Amino acid sequence: MDRISKHVAKYKNNLNESDYLDNYLMAKYLQGAVWRLMNEYDKARKCMQVIVENDGRIGREFSLPAQAALEMGLIEYELKNNDKAIELLNKCINEYSGYLNENYVHIRAFAALRELGVGNEKEGEDETKLGEYKKQWLKDIKIDRKKYDQLLETEEKQV
Repeated sequence: MDRISKHVAKYKNNLNESDYLDNYLMAKYLQGAVWRLMNEYDKARKCMQVIVENDGRIGREFSLPAQAALEMGLIEYELKNNDKAIELLNKCINEYSGYLNENYVHIRAFAALRELGVGNEKEGEDETKLGEYKKQWLKDIKIDRKKYDQLLETEEKQV
């Protein structure tokens, strides 16, 4: 933790430059993640809040805001504040996209939501999209949908 704190202090001096801001916020994120793992939830929450407050100054292609929302959701989950946890976990899934490790963040968020017994509306969207792809695929290879469904039923009976 001392090593991270040194970097936080080092980069805090000049936050007007984007390089320093990015480095500072990354150090704050790491500091907050460590605090969460040490069950120091108030300290962790404060670190993550700094990132959320600077969300507009960070490019959307960076994962830091989404990861901070995820960590805040996990903090609330561990504190048994389920409604707030669900809100924050859904926020990191639905409000942030197009960054490099989006899948990693979403998997962690979905896992936490599953632990909370919550489905996500994105799953329904995925099923709808899958149905559309299937329909288009059958059309492209010129197979009648009813015949395809009958074939699947026949195969299921045989298995």
